[in-house]
Amino acid sequence: DCLEYALANGEKFGIWGGLSERERRRIRRQRALARATQQQQPRTA
Repeated sequence: DCLEYALANGEKFGIWGGLSERERRRIRRQRALARATQQQQPRTA
């Protein structure tokens, strides 16, 4: 829960959910890339 809070709120300092700032930046980049990829894919019903 605290990791999700840190990711959602852009916490830049400290250890959140056992991850360092660098590790959280990596996760945020990966999630942003995944969202961008999903938005580009055509949706079918």
